[in-house]
Amino acid sequence: MTKFSDDLIKEVKDYYNNNKNKIIGEVLVKSAYKKDFIKKKKFSAQNLADHFGLTISQAKRMLHVK
Repeated sequence: MTKFSDDLIKEVKDYYNNNKNKIIGEVLVKSAYKKDFIKKKKFSAQNLADHFGLTISQAKRMLHVK
């Protein structure tokens, strides 16, 4: 398991808490049997992992374990 410094963990948690559930974009979803609708994309742990260059598992571990 990779060990991370406490400063990096604090930075990751602060960044996540400041941005979680913010809408980062909208996507038009076309459906064959229902009306078309717009789906709003929210900030998630995957966006956090991409921003810091981590895997999704490492990002989730930083948020929930420490």
